[in-house]
Amino acid sequence: MKVAILGWGSLIWDIRDLPIVGGWERGGPLLPIEFSRIPKNRRLTLVIDEEDGVDVYTRFAVSRQDDLDHAINDLQAREGTPNRDWIGFYDLASDRCSEWAMFSHPRACTRIKEWTNCHQFDAAIWTALAPNFCEKMEEPFSVEAALRYIDTLPEAERAVATEYITKAPEEVTTPFRKRLLAETTVEILGDARDLPDGLPLWRYMKLSTLLLLLEGTAFFPSVATLRSGDPLEGALDSDFHPWLMRKLRDLGGEEASNELDSWLLKHTTESQRKFQELNKQDGWFNTQFFSDLYIQELSKRRAVWCWFYSSIESAGMWSVYGHGGIAVGTTLGALKAALPANRKFQMARILYHDRRPHSIERLNPESRDGDARTHRPHVVKGREYEHEREVRIATPCSSWEKGALVRDINWSPLVRTIIISPLLPYEEAKAVELFLKKHNWTNQPEIRRSTILGNIAGEEESRASISERFRPLFDDYQEEPDLPSLMKEL
Repeated sequence: MKVAILGWGSLIWDIRDLPIVGGWERGGPLLPIEFSRIPKNRRLTLVIDEEDGVDVYTRFAVSRQDDLDHAINDLQAREGTPNRDWIGFYDLASDRCSEWAMFSHPRACTRIKEWTNCHQFDAAIWTALAPNFCEKMEEPFSVEAALRYIDTLPEAERAVATEYITKAPEEVTTPFRKRLLAETTVEILGDARDLPDGLPLWRYMKLSTLLLLLEGTAFFPSVATLRSGDPLEGALDSDFHPWLMRKLRDLGGEEASNELDSWLLKHTTESQRKFQELNKQDGWFNTQFFSDLYIQELSKRRAVWCWFYSSIESAGMWSVYGHGGIAVGTTLGALKAALPANRKFQMARILYHDRRPHSIERLNPESRDGDARTHRPHVVKGREYEHEREVRIATPCSSWEKGALVRDINWSPLVRTIIISPLLPYEEAKAVELFLKKHNWTNQPEIRRSTILGNIAGEEESRASISERFRPLFDDYQEEPDLPSLMKEL
């Protein structure tokens, strides 16, 4: 008997002792899901909800049990439910669905039945807990009501509840989750809102950077750190400065603008302050002086994580960022969901413009007054970088640090593909591939060597095989006759 286990929440990333064959697979039945149940631990959890839920593609795994009752027992133990009825099932042989599931979500049962028939399973089981938000809170479930509930939780409980919501699989895009992520974790700037969650993203990195990521940690360098290798990083041309200072004044008001100027002055040297005092009646000088200071101080306090969107590998990215390393492939939705809920992030697609003074494609900030990127220099770049097609994550960092060490990244659903650099020698690339495949993956990503240079790996493998056959001929060193002493000297 082949039994499918359906999942859509914590079961995906926290399987515990549930015995399954392989890992979780996409393509489960489309079911109405929402965070509309409040359990004893007071989190909001995902359940099938035919009234307030939205259709979500679930995932499935194959139970190691070949008996339906044993598979149900396993899932009941994993979920810690005292009531066996709260594990829903459909048995193909008897064409029978569990009574509680049929009562709680009959339309979902019909979909599960159709899915089981189409996917050659003998049975399917799932957690059939019912929504209880209305019962617990004495008001109907809604996005606003759920957000209010989260806000009432003590800080520690709220952090745990938010973590549960952010860790849900990326396809669980319920209205509540979208709203919570937008308000508590990631603010989307500019036209990045129009990018689909399935957009393929890549980050080219050293192997050591990947190993750090697999510990749930990533180093976001500050813009100032990046500027040490690229003077144009986080910079705006001087003719943009008057607009920038007007924009900041419009955003915060006169009082906030004066407060910013006073704060910026405190972060200057004594000679800079004296120079400013001598020229404070010069409006142009003051604008350039304070805008330069603002950009400089902002660059010390914004750390960034750079990803590049493309459906194929990039030779340029390998050469500049991944030489001798690896590339991690993911999607925009997975990246947003992977960011921890314990700090604020902004996500933007880099705004590229022509820096040439008389170009018609030069950035006109007045025409983009509503674009949130134009007064954030760290998400604006020249067209000479346009080939990078960068999506950038920004987060605050301490001015005295070189960046931010971001922890608690949900790396497992983030890392979808790992491609090994085409520039690594065959033996080294093979060792890296074997090493990565031995990692304790929850959902193992595709791991392979780059084919951007053609079948170079196959050619190198053939050469390595030939070398191995002839190795005994070369293992014993024999000194050439008549070598001069200075040539013999090691």
